[in-house]
Amino acid sequence: DFSDWSDTKKEVFETLKAAILQKNVVSFVYVGVDGMRTRRTAEPLQLWFKERAWYLRAYCRLRGAYRLFKLTRMQQVVRQEE
Repeated sequence: DFSDWSDTKKEVFETLKAAILQKNVVSFVYVGVDGMRTRRTAEPLQLWFKERAWYLRAYCRLRGAYRLFKLTRMQQVVRQEE
């Protein structure tokens, strides 16, 4: 149910869902808890709903590890044809 989400957040969810199903890489700006912004490239695996929020489980190429990204902290999400 996306009734409490803006169209932008629904668009992010749909972009990530398509990337998972089509096995594409995504790039985005991630805003950390401290407010620091980093450009990320990730290989998305799953979308999780946990504790009233959506998360992306993905392999982060910047960190070289699997990470959970909170969708509300993701900006400029782009699905790449890689």
